[in-house]
Amino acid sequence: MNTAVKLRRAQMAQRLVRVERSLKFAEDLPGFIVAVGDNWAVIQNIRDGGYFDGYSAFRIKDVVRIKRRKGFEQDYSRGLPTWPPRAPSPLALDNVASVLRSMAAAAQLVSIEQEERLSAQWIGTLVRSDADITWLHEVRPDATWHEEPLGYKSKWITLITIGSGYQEALAAVAGSRS
Repeated sequence: MNTAVKLRRAQMAQRLVRVERSLKFAEDLPGFIVAVGDNWAVIQNIRDGGYFDGYSAFRIKDVVRIKRRKGFEQDYSRGLPTWPPRAPSPLALDNVASVLRSMAAAAQLVSIEQEERLSAQWIGTLVRSDADITWLHEVRPDATWHEEPLGYKSKWITLITIGSGYQEALAAVAGSRS
């Protein structure tokens, strides 16, 4: 059974899973699968205790294993007022640029990671993304904004995250870009 089919089954079953990926700096993604495309999928992340914690889009080709996550957290999540898990908005999951644009439309801040190359995350507002370059107007960890947008090679982006508790707190302190 191919990976996309396994992801779709987990989505249909609303089963709490842990997605393991092959990238050098990738961490496992615990949560509920909420969208599956041909090339990318989206998981509603959970943090310890079963609380929802934003969404992450990841490349399907990087997935090596999808494991059912055991423990009480699935039962707890099912009792939350935000149950059932659902995608944040209509999502285009064809390529990195379309994923970024659709995810960024649903959140104040978006983060990107290049987990094959670095253990780093860049957070900001999406300025532009195409097949070659993605431009972010970044906010620093101290909640101050960079003066100018910074560009990243789109082909290296492996993970896109929105709506995490960290991002929401950062956005609240940073305010809108002036």
